[in-house]
Amino acid sequence: MDLQIISPMMGNDPELFIKMGNRVLPAESILYRKHKKIKIDNAAIELQPGPSSCLQEQNKCIADALGLVQSALTKQGLDKAHVSLRPVEQLRAKDIEDFRSVCMFGCQPSLVFDGQDLRRSQPMVNPRKVRYRSVGYHVHMGVETPELLRAVSLKYENTPYYKAAQILHSTEGRVRLVQMCDLFVGLPAVLLERDARVPIRRKVLGYGKAGEFREQPHGFEYRTLGSWPLLHPMWGWWANAAVRDVLQFVVHDQDQDLKKGIDMVKVAEVINDNNLAEALEFWHKAKRNLAPIQTAWGPIEKNYYLTDSHPLLDKSHIAKLEFLAMKQNLKNKVFNFGVWCNKEKHPADPNLQVATAYLNGFPNASKKTVEEFEDWVPFSEAWTMDKDLLSKQMLA
Repeated sequence: MDLQIISPMMGNDPELFIKMGNRVLPAESILYRKHKKIKIDNAAIELQPGPSSCLQEQNKCIADALGLVQSALTKQGLDKAHVSLRPVEQLRAKDIEDFRSVCMFGCQPSLVFDGQDLRRSQPMVNPRKVRYRSVGYHVHMGVETPELLRAVSLKYENTPYYKAAQILHSTEGRVRLVQMCDLFVGLPAVLLERDARVPIRRKVLGYGKAGEFREQPHGFEYRTLGSWPLLHPMWGWWANAAVRDVLQFVVHDQDQDLKKGIDMVKVAEVINDNNLAEALEFWHKAKRNLAPIQTAWGPIEKNYYLTDSHPLLDKSHIAKLEFLAMKQNLKNKVFNFGVWCNKEKHPADPNLQVATAYLNGFPNASKKTVEEFEDWVPFSEAWTMDKDLLSKQMLA
């Protein structure tokens, strides 16, 4: 099968907490009516921006949903409230008594593949006795079902797109996908999200475990990430793009080579524990396995799609990812509506105003960010796919 980029529809349903001082305000106390793009999800507000095949458009859709949250806070006189994207927060005991929604956990079953066994995932606590609640950034990916494609035209059969449909609409294919997600999205997330509360979300509450996914009518939903990608549009873009790249690997049967020499059961443990030292070890093994796969996709400069939209296929994007992890880009970052929702002039049309999020995907925003550091140039010159430039500094 010739290498061919597949462009599925991408979507998200990220969650966020609203706090006033140290108190988490249950979403039920803020949203009094139904909204098209935001809803109550336990104590958190869940965004439902809808899907897009364009990563920039998906960022814009998320920004639109965040704008509705901002408007809801203003209407309720909560201008001094702030957003928390920490993996877990604690509710007041009185709010657990007063608000029915905060005792409702989950509406659909999840599945977890830990590298060895496939099992159902469910909350592990009594919501009336445990005050912790969690949030996540879920990544959805979908194409038409194989049956629908066959009904439209038999020409689809034996094409990469048809194989993508088979993968996204079968449990076996989704298990293959979630393992690649853990290697190339979940492990880098450990390097980035240095929050001591991560294991509480996964090991106490039972949410966002490694290998966690849902079988959706449209295809596949990866549920491992915390809500930290909402800290900046470039991270929302990166999460969606990396999951999309994973599909390319599985469609072209490159996933077995990418797992070679890697204990996926141990990878799941490392993600669930947020174990930085071991995450670095496995990440560099995965990266070494990825290098020949990148070569198989051909020279990046001959295919602008790889450079523009595929962070796992473009080495320069991986170098920037590692540098930003080393610099603890997310440390002490607080959520700001403006970085998503402010308006800027479109570079191609000065008369057109677009959301800041639309213009700040990972390729351009990460480039601007790394160039602010004097040591970026020597780092980038020394960096290769087979070198570990992170462990010494990150574990010091």
